[in-house]
Amino acid sequence: LSYEDVFNNCENRPYGACSSPEDCALFLPQNRIKSLIQSDRVVSTLRQNIPGIDSREVQIVADYVTTDAKQVFLTLVYSGTVKHIRGLQSKGFVDKHLPIRIEYDASDPPRILGRDSNTPLHCFADWCLREVNSFCQEQWIFLAPVFRQDKFAYKFEKGHRLPLMPADEPGAGLGNFGTVQRFKLHSAHCQQVPSSRGGIHDNTDEPLDVAVKRLIRNDHQTDKLYQRETNALETMKKLNNNHLIKAIATYTKGNNKYIVFPWANGGNLQHMMETDQRKLDEGLANWVLLQIAGLSDGIRALHSKKIRHGDVKPSNILCFNYDPRMSGNTILKIADVGLAKLHEIHTCDRTNATTTKHGSIAYEPPEVYAKKTNVILSRRYDTWSLGCVFLEIIIWAIYGVEGFTLFHEQLSQDLSYHRCRKDDSPKRHPTVCIWIQRLKSDITSDSAFRELTQLIDAKLLVRVTERVYSETLCYELEEIKRRAAANSAYLFNSEMERLAANR
Repeated sequence: LSYEDVFNNCENRPYGACSSPEDCALFLPQNRIKSLIQSDRVVSTLRQNIPGIDSREVQIVADYVTTDAKQVFLTLVYSGTVKHIRGLQSKGFVDKHLPIRIEYDASDPPRILGRDSNTPLHCFADWCLREVNSFCQEQWIFLAPVFRQDKFAYKFEKGHRLPLMPADEPGAGLGNFGTVQRFKLHSAHCQQVPSSRGGIHDNTDEPLDVAVKRLIRNDHQTDKLYQRETNALETMKKLNNNHLIKAIATYTKGNNKYIVFPWANGGNLQHMMETDQRKLDEGLANWVLLQIAGLSDGIRALHSKKIRHGDVKPSNILCFNYDPRMSGNTILKIADVGLAKLHEIHTCDRTNATTTKHGSIAYEPPEVYAKKTNVILSRRYDTWSLGCVFLEIIIWAIYGVEGFTLFHEQLSQDLSYHRCRKDDSPKRHPTVCIWIQRLKSDITSDSAFRELTQLIDAKLLVRVTERVYSETLCYELEEIKRRAAANSAYLFNSEMERLAANR
């Protein structure tokens, strides 16, 4: 094995003046570590670098390398220090002791310390400082972590190199608390493989498209937000609900905090409704019904674990497996639980409600603006927000991008689905009432979309005491789904065909 052999198997190798993004450093994938460390190649490398080593000793050292010291050996090869391997082997220095670090003291010689230890490693006593520095620097190439199925939160050293590679197509965004950037995650470093549908598949050959969210602020508020989101995302992952985002991992690196998600190829629901002009047909109608029921079930699953999302809106709902020609394959998933709160008590009514800070103004329920300060908000907060989202999906499905845009233009004057009267009691925004009435006027027959509109009107966009819980919402949607499955005309009839023609 030579320096060139190792380098040529690494990812993110620099090519001329072209460099990888900051977070894409040179690393050797786990599967290539195993392929490079073959007994015959190790023996040949030892004989070449340690003249006079006898056959018995070379086999002992080779067995040590192939069993417990693959990363140690590759670091020695890459840093040109293979001659020291017998000293490391005799002291029992193996991969689990990596990474090593140098601790300097003004009055004493530098100390070489192993992983999570303050005890000096004497196996480096005969190394010169230049060799130790080189080993410390190059070891990180071989220590790229593997995101395991049984672990969610990680803590990495500042020197750790993540198994990330530049994405084929750029993608980035900036929010109040951080940035989101698109990368490819090497498949050998992820035991949980997200599919294009945001679920799990078994094909580990292809790199995974991921979104890495980085919190850019370092303060107490950001620490609390990160811990809250980590807790909520881990719970969401364990729920294994098809309409909740399954984050791959969260990690800290130095002072920075990160969250790794599967990349949603269709962006978010807001963007889809602003741009997608596909034809309204039975397939799209069925997809709308299934996604509305699925999103409701996702919120129900969160509520069952005492989590209120607190910021349900189209821009926080991601589109996986998006294809503008085939709506049936696209799956909507609830994401961004930055305002979600893991409760210690059940949020079943106002007496047991919680006080998560409210989310985006356009989708907040009217009780947020009650005259009392520190108003207590129940989990029915989320069902109001779902009602807002569902109304927009139906408007988009029935009236297209133009109808959706017009609705938003009329609503944007107040930036809310409700208004407050002079006596501070809230009422539904007139624009919302007008569009609900328009839907009822255009869809008069007994049908799934009329039932959906009535459900939004009578049980979601209403005062909190009259609003249904997510469990009841899911039950009613299952009934609509059952009727649609039994009778295709209930889902898409001549009335819907007429609306589709005018869309």
